[in-house]
Amino acid sequence: MKDRTYKYFTGEVLYPFGFGLGYSQFDYSNLKLQQFDNKIEVTIDVNNNGEFSGEEVIQVYAKKTDSKVAQPLKRLVGFKRVSLKKGVSEIVEIRIDTQWLKYWDVEKQQYLIEPGEYEIQVGSSSEDNRVKQILNLK
Repeated sequence: MKDRTYKYFTGEVLYPFGFGLGYSQFDYSNLKLQQFDNKIEVTIDVNNNGEFSGEEVIQVYAKKTDSKVAQPLKRLVGFKRVSLKKGVSEIVEIRIDTQWLKYWDVEKQQYLIEPGEYEIQVGSSSEDNRVKQILNLK
């Protein structure tokens, strides 16, 4: 029987991880990814287009698109809190260590990174992925 924990759950949740209520609205755009050795640099433009100043927690999730091993559907790999006044934009940079993409290989008894395509999703909660891009991890 397949593991039915939250890591493999495909249903809809009422309050997803990272869910919060605020008084403002934020737009995300211009997602850029760069890979340096064992780091991934994520940059995203965040704009407070609401009527109030506010805070937003930008969350970065990684999803292995064609995994050959059992892995979570997606995992939180980075986040950053920003405080923006009404009408203000900021370029937010989040650095991710690729160790957060590792899985435990039972046969080899070690943590490994599965090479290939990862969908990097950026949003305000685990279910609110506003922008995404494919990263080919070597």
